[in-house]
Amino acid sequence: AEACLKNAPLALKWTKYIVHAADQMSEEDAMRYSDEGSEVYIKLDKHRSHARLEVRNACAGMTRETLSRMFERFYRGDESRSGAGTGVGLSMARAIVEAHGGTLTAAYGNGEVTLTASIPA
Repeated sequence: AEACLKNAPLALKWTKYIVHAADQMSEEDAMRYSDEGSEVYIKLDKHRSHARLEVRNACAGMTRETLSRMFERFYRGDESRSGAGTGVGLSMARAIVEAHGGTLTAAYGNGEVTLTASIPA
């Protein structure tokens, strides 16, 4: 796949597994768990020798426990908001990203959750 950012091409050599991890971060997680009526922001850029995918969404009331455990297999935060799901999406996404030499992290601030995948380009 290839993406162009501000007239500077960023060639990506991502396998279908990396694309699946990105899908888990954005559609499966951010869209499912974001606050009603809020937007999901997706940013792709190059940082040093890595492609970086950032997914940010509004999520009021995120707890420290949920933030620290969100990559654990079968962990589901607020059961009342989660609906369908098994709690394996983000743990699978992280395993895929790490298998490709990258990292997947989460941060919370100002009522927003940001998931950042950094993968060698």
